[in-house]
Amino acid sequence: MGTARALVGGAARLSLRGRHLLAFDAIATVTAFLLSLALRFDAPSPQFDAYVYAYAWVLPVLVACRLSAFVLLRMYQRVWRYASVDELVAILAAVGLSSIAGYTFIYAIVFSTPASALGFPRSVAIMDTVLMIAFAGAWRFALRLGRVGRAGASTTRGQRALVVGGGAAAIAVLRELRANSQLGLAPVGIVSDDLGEGQRLLGLPVLGPAADLAGHIERSGAAAVLLALPSEDLLRRAPSRIDLDSVAHAFRDRIVLITGGGGSIGGELARQIIRFGPRRLVLVGRGENSIFETMQSLAPLDAARAVAPVILDIRDRARLGRLFDRERPDVVFHAAAHKHVHFMEQFPEEAVATNIHGTENVLDAAVESGVGRFVFISTDKAVNPTSVMGATKRVGELLVRQVAREKGLAYATVRFGNVLSSRGSVVPVFRQQLARGGPLTVTHPDAMRYFMTIPEAVQLVLQAAVLAAPGDTFVLEMGDPVRIVQLARDLIELHGLGEDDVRLEFIGQRPGEKLVEELYFAAERPEPTSHEAIRRVRLNGAGAPDLRARIARLATEDEGSLARTIVAGLQDLVPEYAPAANGPVVDEDSPDREGSRSS
Repeated sequence: MGTARALVGGAARLSLRGRHLLAFDAIATVTAFLLSLALRFDAPSPQFDAYVYAYAWVLPVLVACRLSAFVLLRMYQRVWRYASVDELVAILAAVGLSSIAGYTFIYAIVFSTPASALGFPRSVAIMDTVLMIAFAGAWRFALRLGRVGRAGASTTRGQRALVVGGGAAAIAVLRELRANSQLGLAPVGIVSDDLGEGQRLLGLPVLGPAADLAGHIERSGAAAVLLALPSEDLLRRAPSRIDLDSVAHAFRDRIVLITGGGGSIGGELARQIIRFGPRRLVLVGRGENSIFETMQSLAPLDAARAVAPVILDIRDRARLGRLFDRERPDVVFHAAAHKHVHFMEQFPEEAVATNIHGTENVLDAAVESGVGRFVFISTDKAVNPTSVMGATKRVGELLVRQVAREKGLAYATVRFGNVLSSRGSVVPVFRQQLARGGPLTVTHPDAMRYFMTIPEAVQLVLQAAVLAAPGDTFVLEMGDPVRIVQLARDLIELHGLGEDDVRLEFIGQRPGEKLVEELYFAAERPEPTSHEAIRRVRLNGAGAPDLRARIARLATEDEGSLARTIVAGLQDLVPEYAPAANGPVVDEDSPDREGSRSS
């Protein structure tokens, strides 16, 4: 009765499409069993007819076991047009589990029933299991093959393209091209130093090494070149990894709200958290296009029903409060911020309004609506800051720590460096400059930064969220800092070019920039946590009791020297803030606020 009730309940929650798939599995179960008997007793034969008649009762038992296992293992919630090895393993597990349960019951009945004079051949159970795996897998993977075939046919009408790279990165690019016909690119060959010329990858020929890229382009008639670059090549270290299952319980069936949900970090948080089965995922952002792009990236995960997009500026305290009252989130990730250092030097009032007052608004709304867990995404630029952006993010850290300790809530800060390939970061800028033939512009020969990949940073943020105690500050392990000039040279080399082909140009540091970022203040002591890539900061001294009052005095609409007023207020809040000599010390109506230098 329990199994039947679970099957009925699970089936009732399935979509119409899922119920169709369930019917296919029922038909496959009957077919596999009858075919097993037919193979065993050489049908048509009297023996086959006798066994079908004697063991017709086995069919409903097997159907119930098969479908129950498939429902319990959520086989009908998977998106089979993107099926991979994980789905194959799931099929093996579901069929294997149902065979063990079903045939244990069947043999128990056979051995305990005197009427079962015919016996039940063991080979039938084995053949039935093998055939069921074949049938269940065949029609599911046919969905994927059909999609690839249709997408592949459509991409052949696009521009001819070469893929530079090998291994998993090249496979990912090729699959994306075949799955997304809107890109309008048709891959015609692979250029790789790791794969031998004449080999084939996903049906495409390997044309040769990247050193002869120009020749490959000419011979293939390619109009586009796509770089399949594993991030490890730029990090010069192996990215950190965590077991995401260990943090799944913190988000499963919870309401999770992400500010900055359209950004690089916010979007990746959404893509990773949705896999844990939250009850609801609320994506907050002020840019409709960026939120739309995040929603589109979640669509293949079949998660649309669990995601709520909200177009809202965190500066709007009243609307933000109403949103929190309505959604009542359990967990909040606050990733919304102005992050471009040189822009915030020109427009410091914008940095204050979003990074400080916006953070105040999110924190207050979280406390008032009973949010139990809160994670503030910070930056290494907040340590001994020389920029307005860094100083405002440091104030955000202080706010989170004060609220967490006053209220005894698991509100914490996670501090890390640059993320590779995030919007507006150095790698996409370099790639754009390479596409134009150069030069690649670097601020200073000695400029260095800490780097992480976006998935790596977000995985560690999720792990830190689980470790958090009230007021914790975590710093992620990012290895040694990378010289920007070396990063530029690596990208040139990965394009199959040399510095004779693409020139490097040093343009000087921009306002507010450091040569090398720091991870800890002098009063902070890093301590290990249960994860080797996460450090907890031990703080010496208490926080400022009048922090809110001093923030309230931080002017953003002074009719006189706006920048000077804000800098003075930030220095009062963050004594370690040392504005750069070329920082924001201009009047509001200065022509320098009209634009900025190219990167």
